[in-house]
Amino acid sequence: MTLHLINLPSNVIRLVTQMMTSNELYNLWSLSKKTKKTVKPLYPRHTHVQRILNNDLVLFNMSLREEYFKRNLNRRTETLTFTYPPAMMTSRFPLFNLPDKVILHVIKSMNYDEILFLSFLSKRLKETVTSLNIESTQVSVSITRRVRIYISIGRQFLADLQFSSSKSLSSRTELWLLFEKNSQLTNYWISKGLSIKKWFDHTKTVFHFSKIYIRFGEDSTTFDINEIRDTFNNCYEIWISDDSSSEAHVMSILINFPTEILSLSNDLFESGKPPNEVLIQNYDELAIEPSLPSTITLDDLLMMNSRYIEVSELVITEKDVNRFIKHWTKGSNPRMERICISFKDYRPTDKDLVLRDLSYVKLPADQKRYFKHNKCWYRVETVYGGVDIWRRDGTLATITFGEVSDVFSMFVWHPHCVTDRN
Repeated sequence: MTLHLINLPSNVIRLVTQMMTSNELYNLWSLSKKTKKTVKPLYPRHTHVQRILNNDLVLFNMSLREEYFKRNLNRRTETLTFTYPPAMMTSRFPLFNLPDKVILHVIKSMNYDEILFLSFLSKRLKETVTSLNIESTQVSVSITRRVRIYISIGRQFLADLQFSSSKSLSSRTELWLLFEKNSQLTNYWISKGLSIKKWFDHTKTVFHFSKIYIRFGEDSTTFDINEIRDTFNNCYEIWISDDSSSEAHVMSILINFPTEILSLSNDLFESGKPPNEVLIQNYDELAIEPSLPSTITLDDLLMMNSRYIEVSELVITEKDVNRFIKHWTKGSNPRMERICISFKDYRPTDKDLVLRDLSYVKLPADQKRYFKHNKCWYRVETVYGGVDIWRRDGTLATITFGEVSDVFSMFVWHPHCVTDRN
């Protein structure tokens, strides 16, 4: 059971806060309206408190919520500062003189945003917070002319780090830091004094993440690709939007960022499709999104070596898809687990042409089977009915046609893709 510090009697709160340094007390006070109301009467207001972290001057100010929405940077932020030690103290009892279990209990009672700020107060606090083994569930980085980092913990907590414009990830910059819980803004901070790289490295340590998702958008050429690679390494998913500069820049991204999942637009390339050296890669997922009608051919589909393939706005015909299936029955695309194909303008699919001259078994529309995705964000997909076909080695696949857009899908029932529950 978690016991929140702020819910304790005021004399107990005073006892605990007297064990804190002035910086710790400042951060505790500024976490929420409730902490302001409780802590403020205990201590007088004096001079500004700053924090020196690894020779970097770091300032944390809590801003009023409406300031974020109005972007009124001239409005004075609310601050509370203390003398050292606070004037009413007769003696100081450092928090770290308590047993480790007690220290961890106090920190565990805090929200994740409170814990993050505590981790900046001292090297030992960072080590203590790190020992809690808090693991983020997803981390994504958006790179345009600015950098934005999203850190999710569970389904409720989100930290949104919005950095001001900078030409280097190692330069000190201003950070707008938003915290959300259950999609509601709970805290908003402005921080100065650390670089994007140092913020990323710090949160990576505290929240124990390694693999990240990176989105490259407009003006992502603002940053040096080598610096991006060295800062945001070990990514598992790359998404390159259709406004991501030149084809040379796109190829530089693909060379510098080996990834498991790749999503990109077909109009990033002069030919209207990715080059062969991209198509033959062993991605877990390859999604080629339409901005223009795709020039991908049957030979391109047969060249793809990804587990999950999604291609849209194809100008090829049902006859080409029929030939693709026949090649698969003879052994092509051995790694493929699922493929989704839609035709130009999402026109209806002639199912008879797709299935012509194939040996298949049609299943009842209400029959359900469960397909296990090994990399997608949705782990299990229900497959209704469809048409069963077999490869010459006995591998089973099911073909379905979407009810709305007539998307052609093919599920390959490898042993690791079969599950008996949703």
